[in-house]
Amino acid sequence: MGARTHVLKFGSSVLQTPSDLGLALEEIVRWTKTGDRVLAVVSALGRRTDELSAEAATLDADPQSPLRARLIGLGETQAAILLGLAAERVGLNVRVLNAREAGIKATGARDNAEPIRVNRQFITDAFTQVDCVIVPGFVATDNQGAPVLLGRGGSDLTAVFLGDALKADRVRLIKDVDGVYDRDPAAPGDTPPKRLTQISWDAAMAVSAGLIQPKALELAKSKQRPLEVSSPGRAFATRIGAKDAPAPRQITPPPMKVALAGCGVVGGGVLELLRQRPDRYEVTSILVRDVDFYIRQGVDPDLVTNRIEDVFERRPDVLAEALTGVDSAQLLHDLALGQAISVVTANKQAICNRLASLTKQAERQGVHVLYSPSVGGGTPMIERLRSAKDRGGITMLQGVLTGTANFILGRLAAGAQLETAIEEAQAAGLAEADPSDDLSGRDAAAKLQILAFEAFGIELSREDIHCEPISPGLAGLHGQSRQVATFERRGGTWQASVRIRNL
Repeated sequence: MGARTHVLKFGSSVLQTPSDLGLALEEIVRWTKTGDRVLAVVSALGRRTDELSAEAATLDADPQSPLRARLIGLGETQAAILLGLAAERVGLNVRVLNAREAGIKATGARDNAEPIRVNRQFITDAFTQVDCVIVPGFVATDNQGAPVLLGRGGSDLTAVFLGDALKADRVRLIKDVDGVYDRDPAAPGDTPPKRLTQISWDAAMAVSAGLIQPKALELAKSKQRPLEVSSPGRAFATRIGAKDAPAPRQITPPPMKVALAGCGVVGGGVLELLRQRPDRYEVTSILVRDVDFYIRQGVDPDLVTNRIEDVFERRPDVLAEALTGVDSAQLLHDLALGQAISVVTANKQAICNRLASLTKQAERQGVHVLYSPSVGGGTPMIERLRSAKDRGGITMLQGVLTGTANFILGRLAAGAQLETAIEEAQAAGLAEADPSDDLSGRDAAAKLQILAFEAFGIELSREDIHCEPISPGLAGLHGQSRQVATFERRGGTWQASVRIRNL
């Protein structure tokens, strides 16, 4: 099973501001978490291209000037770099290439050029080191290396061209509408517009004016390259290909009902994401200790509660548990699964000793217990482990599982005192108010328990794992010291440890 390649193009209508970059990251992770590769093509944020064009117009710039093309193309370049920075922040392994590095060449009018070739090998080689390559759309270079633009909506053309050149398994144009409709969904009419499941390139040319660049559709047709049009996070996509097909129309499901337990740093972030997608999620309740505090913070009084009964009386589809404690979280997990409600959690301490029972209970009820963020946060460690297991088996586990501990180790190696290093980690938002789990190795040990269960179906107890704590007396540290978790077979028995190692 080889990794598949998906070209995902993110348009300006989706990425209006830097705060929208999370939508692109979610979509990228959706495809990379199972081991596939993503080439992300990015348009400028919001109206940035129009703003740069207006600035050039104030100087009466020649439309064929390389400097004008360079100026206007800055919007896409900026967006690609911002997406790369956002990806790094959440632990995604990405590489950002500009048009020159990617070798995207084009010919014709400088403001409406046609792509002719790309350094396919360079991009392919980049995928040997990262899971996602990010490139700016709309911009290319001529044979002399000067910048050119691919016409209005040219990021669509970039995506189609690169998808064909790389023989990608999917080219998806991600827009602010969830597919192609038989008429403009925003236009008034007596009957609602119909979302199309499949449509030909020619028919798409007729009904998608303003949605897809015509040049991109023409290139797709000439190369017999199928396209998809969808919006962020949607499973449904309109397929554009050789013919119209009378495939069954997919009905948009109602919003998923989500009960949120905990509204601190993690829970508050989850709530914000849920609020951004009212078409997909309906928050039914928010379980907290201090109801009045959250009402004063502007949380809807009809949602916030401190009674567990309220959570389940409203029959959510999913319980998103974001508590810091163990006992309360475990109680909620059992109550939810007992009522056939799926559970999503990042609470590693609450699940690390009971994954077998939780998964069996979920299977009996026909629901899910999902815990990917409990190990690695936004880094898809569990998904990669499952993929590796499916593709050939696993013999041992070893890895750096906590960034907090390694930040502290780095500061100790630089000469800082342990107390100072902890304070700096807390100020950076890496360490909790009580950092004892990170310092003792218990945080990494809990993650190792989860990974051992995923890889081998083995339930480790905390006593099975030897943990070396981070203490003021650590000697011989240098800048590459790391807290390394290991699970391996030695002498016929499995051994688990969390130790400080000089790499």
